[in-house]
Amino acid sequence: MNQTLDISKQTLAKNSMWNFAGLTAPMFFALVCIPIIIRGMGIERFGVLNIAWMIVGYFTFFDLGLGRALTRIIAERLSQEDKGELSRLTWSGTMLMLLFGIVGGSVLCILSPWFVSEVFKVPKSFEQETYNTFYIIAFSIPILVSTAGFRGILEAHQRFDLANVVRVAIGVFTFLAPIFILPFSQDLFWITLALVFGRFLVLIAYVIMCMVVMPNLRSKVIIDYRAAVFLLRSGGWMMVSNVISPVMIWLDRFLIGAMLSMAAVAYYSTPWEVVTKLLTVPSAVAAVLFPIFSYSFSGSPQKSVIMFWQGVKYVFLSLFPLVLLCVTFAKEGLAVWLGYEFAENGFLVMQLLAMGVLFNGLAGIPFAYIQGIGKPDITAKIHFVEVILYVPCTYMLIRKFGITGAALSWMVRMGIDSIVLYIFARRNMDSRSAQSLKQVWPIILFLMLLALSMISLPFVVKVLFFALTLLVFVLIGWFVIIEVNEREQIGDMLTSFFK
Repeated sequence: MNQTLDISKQTLAKNSMWNFAGLTAPMFFALVCIPIIIRGMGIERFGVLNIAWMIVGYFTFFDLGLGRALTRIIAERLSQEDKGELSRLTWSGTMLMLLFGIVGGSVLCILSPWFVSEVFKVPKSFEQETYNTFYIIAFSIPILVSTAGFRGILEAHQRFDLANVVRVAIGVFTFLAPIFILPFSQDLFWITLALVFGRFLVLIAYVIMCMVVMPNLRSKVIIDYRAAVFLLRSGGWMMVSNVISPVMIWLDRFLIGAMLSMAAVAYYSTPWEVVTKLLTVPSAVAAVLFPIFSYSFSGSPQKSVIMFWQGVKYVFLSLFPLVLLCVTFAKEGLAVWLGYEFAENGFLVMQLLAMGVLFNGLAGIPFAYIQGIGKPDITAKIHFVEVILYVPCTYMLIRKFGITGAALSWMVRMGIDSIVLYIFARRNMDSRSAQSLKQVWPIILFLMLLALSMISLPFVVKVLFFALTLLVFVLIGWFVIIEVNEREQIGDMLTSFFK
């Protein structure tokens, strides 16, 4: 029996909000809990814990792209195949991911002594404690990789509500668990063990939820070699992107530290951490659209095109005002938050990075579209060419312009990446309607205004420019970008709210 998914605009908005809540809710707990954890653990232990989880984030590429491939294929086949086939794909994919997770954990276990003693040069006073922490982190890799597979199944079924309830729970647990353990022990091993246990409970929760959404998983535990090979082939190109992307994400800070100084890293990293948090919005939308593209492209490609431009519209409308605020008042904001010296060194970096964030956010939709319709080789090849060009360009710009050069290199890469992805996305659309042109010209106009906002002006003039630009943005957004039926829906919602 076939299953029909709801891929309406209302569902896109609702699931995007679920994703946004799942990504942002733990941040509020982080703001309160992190200072307490640092005081209890000490800055060095807290640093080790962060480094360990950073390594975990990279080692989860051992899913070899299978998590995303599984989401795409299940979403694609929900309207085409019987549930027995879905069960076969699900169990074959998740078992293969578990196997690769074990391989990844074993590699991290072998490399742990080198990381601790050679790379990070952990103080002798808690070196053994750090060894134990890395070993328990290595043990968690199969759990984390398998979890990604089962979460992807829920996303393929558009059950972002279930996926994000668990995401919020584990996000909160991640910050509360150390606080409850610290009165009894400061040992990193016990804190990490508690966090890994929380991840294990998340895996169990996802498995149970998947069995509720797909009842056949309970009765048909089928592991098929051919299905596993098929998924592995499908995820191969996605793996290339998964490996290359983190290299480009961390490259600028690594080169700044090696070529300039740790102070320069701080002047660069702080604005980077602030502005990249804005990517929560486009990430939430793109994650919802990915399975929608997979589901609708084969049966209704025109629907995919409509949802594509809906995603672009939602991302642009939500992201541009925040980026405009960061670019216009970067210097004043940094001065209030971190002082005049920091603002002088970091405001131009923040402006360039904020513009790059807008490009990156808009690029998330064509990236999801290209991979969702089964063309991950395109994104992998784009990333491969990018990394070849990005490394020497970033090196040369840092040598010439310091941290401003690094920010400029990142912004330019994001801009080019966005343009190239849109070109390839358009080439893979059946419909090339005028609707796309209607969406593009306002974006070009406001990008020009965003560039003007970087000019150094008196504060009062900046305020006037910001207010005028925002007014124009609201008017064009309401009368040009947002459609008539959407304006009516928003009006009805506001009317009912104020009654």
